[in-house]
Amino acid sequence: MNEALILQRESPLPLAEAGKILARHLGLHAADATARARYCGGILVEEAPASTLQPLAAALEEIGVLTRIVPSGPLRLLPHGYRAIGLEFLEDALLARMVDGSSLVLLRDEITAVHFYAMQPLSPPAEDGSPAEAARPGSRRGKRRGAIAAIRRQGFDGAFGTAMSPRGRALSANLKAAGLASVELHLTLCCQDPIGPVRITKDLFDFSCLEHQKQAHSLDNFLMILDDVAAYLSAAWNRDPLVRFLRELDPALILRAKGEEVTRFERWIYQWMRLERREATAAGGDSEDAGL
Repeated sequence: MNEALILQRESPLPLAEAGKILARHLGLHAADATARARYCGGILVEEAPASTLQPLAAALEEIGVLTRIVPSGPLRLLPHGYRAIGLEFLEDALLARMVDGSSLVLLRDEITAVHFYAMQPLSPPAEDGSPAEAARPGSRRGKRRGAIAAIRRQGFDGAFGTAMSPRGRALSANLKAAGLASVELHLTLCCQDPIGPVRITKDLFDFSCLEHQKQAHSLDNFLMILDDVAAYLSAAWNRDPLVRFLRELDPALILRAKGEEVTRFERWIYQWMRLERREATAAGGDSEDAGL
């Protein structure tokens, strides 16, 4: 049975050294192996016999890279999840508003990880993050896209002031200097099953949830949402890259090369969420048995 090799949660991954080991054990060209390490999203090998993965894992451990061999089947699973266009911060939960006007309660303790990233747009996005495709007028998809279009056209009624903040100007300048003026900013809240990932995109977000704090520029508004998320989810896994970005405003910290890299990273996150939940459940069962 084929298995997969994934990084441990907090493992380092020196690209050059890891690339050499991957090339040697998997028969890859050196450049391809280094690219595999750089864009793996935590999944070093998707599917291979254990006899291949075990010596590879041992060689990586010699340079400080900690891995785990897991069944390859569950690793392919990424819950469909939801897209949120508004957030309300409650004492113990987030209230996420959907495009259709419904709301979803996200318990703070059930939001295990966050993934903040940027990508260059490949095409006009659909409301679920998939490539745009034609929608019939009056269809459910057409109505939802109409709602998204309305969000994009929303004016700045009630916004405080008209000038971009110093922080917003600094980020805008950094994006332009890096050739990323049109970059799309995304945030995924990785919630436990049955909810799954809740996705937020700056250009598809209704900032009226900020009420009197709403600014005239969506970049400022999104930075405020990110500030609130970072403060609210202080114990979330993968929060540090978000906090560092908010401090340094460096787009290189969050740039993803392609959608596949994003998907692989979130599949890796959900694999670890499942593993840790299963192990915690098993440990709880053992404790109960020991007390009998």
